[in-house]
Amino acid sequence: MEHETRELFDSLGKARWATAARAFGNAHSTLIGLLIDLWISAAPESRWTLDGGQSFGYHARGVGGGRCDAILGEKGHAVGVVEVEGTLVVSTTEKIGKFFATECPDLHFLRFAICFVYACTPQGCARARHFLPAASPDLKKRLVALSATYPDNAVILIAPQRA
Repeated sequence: MEHETRELFDSLGKARWATAARAFGNAHSTLIGLLIDLWISAAPESRWTLDGGQSFGYHARGVGGGRCDAILGEKGHAVGVVEVEGTLVVSTTEKIGKFFATECPDLHFLRFAICFVYACTPQGCARARHFLPAASPDLKKRLVALSATYPDNAVILIAPQRA
């Protein structure tokens, strides 16, 4: 499992991130597409995705969304969950935990999650205008706790830094 996670993590450097850098406005869908492209192109004969992934299970109306941005599959099993988020990063980490804990039989083979967070709201004005870091200390703390709760499931955090 650790070797597989390391390979996946290392492959992220091969994604065409320059495409996202040239996508203006809300690049949310572009980022999801880049991760899907990276996943499938590594083994197109056995890998697949469910874009706009399924829910982690039934939840009562008004009890928060259970859908993810994508499910990554290999052969006949869903093995990864993708979340790309700009604003709701805390609830996104909670959602990933619900995917790992689901009773939904289609998701029992989940081995990892990719959590891609990006800064989308600038702060300040004029020369003082800037973006806050996408990965806050609170987010990192929550992901470490999530990893400790589900030690057999890897969580990869992608949080671009400004140059």
